[in-house]
Amino acid sequence: ISSLSFGTCVCSSAFCLLSAFTVMLYLIMYLWLLGADVRLRYKDPNRKRPYKIPGGYFGMWCVAGIGMLGSLFAIFVGFFPPVQLPFKLEFYVGFLGSGVILALILPQIIYGMRKPSWKRKAREHYNVK
Repeated sequence: ISSLSFGTCVCSSAFCLLSAFTVMLYLIMYLWLLGADVRLRYKDPNRKRPYKIPGGYFGMWCVAGIGMLGSLFAIFVGFFPPVQLPFKLEFYVGFLGSGVILALILPQIIYGMRKPSWKRKAREHYNVK
């Protein structure tokens, strides 16, 4: 629903800004998801999977490529604010850009600062040596 109103906001300014921010984060997740599909298909091609995209590698690249291009285009368009918003372009782009970068970097920082005991528990849980 939020992606339908992505380009035309007739809502409050704060909601519209946060909606655009959320849509961008979802689109980045789709980029990772489609990239992981391609990577896993090459990494372990003989694994039995519940669903495979028809058409072999060509079909997979077509679906993933179209999805990635569409996501990248939507992210690009998302940096252009609707004319109804009272924000200046610099603020809008700065808020979205810094918010997306922070949302991508912060989990990595938290993961890097985890306790050593957490690492052992994860290895034991997943039987990793």
